[in-house]
Formats: sequence, C-alpha cells, structure tokens
Amino acid sequence: FKSFSGGGSVSAIGFSKFDNDNWFVGTTNGRFFRSIDAGQNWEQTINFLPEGHYLYGAYIHTSKTDANTLYYMGSGYDNPAVYKSTDGGETFEEMVDGLPSTLVFKIVSNADESLLFAATEAGPYVFVMETQQWHPIAGTCAPNQTYWSVEYVESLNKIRYGTYGRGI
Repeated sequence: FKSFSGGGSVSAIGFSKFDNDNWFVGTTNGRFFRSIDAGQNWEQTINFLPEGHYLYGAYIHTSKTDANTLYYMGSGYDNPAVYKSTDGGETFEEMVDGLPSTLVFKIVSNADESLLFAATEAGPYVFVMETQQWHPIAGTCAPNQTYWSVEYVESLNKIRYGTYGRGI
C-alpha cells in the first residue's frame, strides 16, 4: 500500500459482513482501496479521505443491512470526519450535519442501522438516519472528555462508550 498510495501506510481495514472476499483499506494519506478477491488484488478508488489519529489510525464500519454501504472516519479538523459510501467504496459523500470539527475514532450502529453512534474527541454523538443529522448525547452528567471507543451490545440493545481514565 505504501508504494501504491504515494507513501501512505495502512490506517484502517474493513471487511464486508455479506461477502468475505470484499475488503477495504484506508491509508494514512487519505487513499482508499478495495479488493473483491480477499486481498489478492486491490483497486484505489478515492484519494481524499481523512487521516486517522497517530496512535489509532482511521476506522471503517461496514453495514450490517446493505452489502454496498460502508462508513469511513478519521480526523475532521481540516475536512469532514465521516464519509459514507453506498456503492462499495467507489464514491463517498460527507456526513457532517451537526458534527463539530473533531476526530472520530469509531462508529457502530444499532441492529437496524437507524442510528449510528460515534466515539469522538468532542464526546459521544449519534447520527439519526431519518433526519440525516448528528446530535451530541453527553447531556449534563457524562464526562466532558475524549470518547475513545464505542460498542453495540446486541443482547442488551445498549450502546457502551469508553473514555480514557474514566472507564465505561
């Protein structure tokens, strides 16, 4: 990837939940690659996606409900932090309405993907598919700090966030 991306290193890896042969890679310099044969051959599709955090990289979230949908996230200080592709990584569109300029570490979805939950440097956020908008969800009692991780616990239908030094 370093030679084909103009010097970038692998920063994010994702795999289709529908087809084990569909792999996705983002590099540290904003290039995006996809493979339809389990990594034997790669095609570069985009070269403008956000960089990731220097320790954690960027992140790719693949859809549970649509084989062609995936999300790419990283640093949003000089550009949008989150992008969505509905054609398997061929093209991407920004997802910025309501999200501040921040670094997005990870996104997860609820079971039907009507909501996306983001762990960011600016706190916890939710994207509502129906309105196509991000909303802060920290309220007045959650710690005001970086939210490094997020997970969906399907058996409980709960979202869990992790912060550095404050736990879950």
